[in-house]
Amino acid sequence: MVEVDLLGVFYALKHQIPQMERQFRESGKGGVIVNIASVAGLSGAPKLSVYAAAKHGVVGLTRSAAVEYASKGIRINAVCPAHTRTSMVEGFVRFTGAPEAEALAELTRGVPMKRVAEVDEITTGILFLADPANSFMTGHALALDGGIGAI
Repeated sequence: MVEVDLLGVFYALKHQIPQMERQFRESGKGGVIVNIASVAGLSGAPKLSVYAAAKHGVVGLTRSAAVEYASKGIRINAVCPAHTRTSMVEGFVRFTGAPEAEALAELTRGVPMKRVAEVDEITTGILFLADPANSFMTGHALALDGGIGAI
């Protein structure tokens, strides 16, 4: 989990940043990186300690890299979604053997909005972080969590 969820982000940054530094030197425009973390990277996640640790690492790496490369025209942020209607969540629902509504109710028990996110809601957050009109935001971990962080 650490190799994929944290080191995968590290290695992506390792290859993205030099290209963006070149772009900044040549044109004055660096670039934008949006890392995928998780709401588990902003708080605890019972029974998911290694996953939460890896996602906390993504948030820390995002913030540190953002500070290091801001002066080179590179903005680096992270999106931190809660459970989202993806094949992973669908697999969880099938794994439980319970009816979908029952499995989703259990999965969203601690979510004030009482539902999972839709993929397009997460995509909208990513596009917001990458938008040139949002050019003063860097080092931010955007929670798309249905209100979990407000509890």
